[in-house]
Amino acid sequence: MEEKSFSQVFRHKIAIEKIKGKIFLSTYTYSLVIIPKKLREKYRCLGIPKKFRIFLFQARNLGFEQRVLDKIIES
Repeated sequence: MEEKSFSQVFRHKIAIEKIKGKIFLSTYTYSLVIIPKKLREKYRCLGIPKKFRIFLFQARNLGFEQRVLDKIIES
């Protein structure tokens, strides 16, 4: 059976993505946020979808990145 992935933004506010059997749901912020290359690579290696990476980077700036990553890894 083929694993399907998708990425969708609803009303420019909510992003939902499915990759490798996991569903990522976050607020969607379109901005010119520049994520440092090392972090982009880290998120990519962890299988974090592109639209969710901005959310995760913002969580890092607020001190919640590790909590979010722990939830992703344990599921």
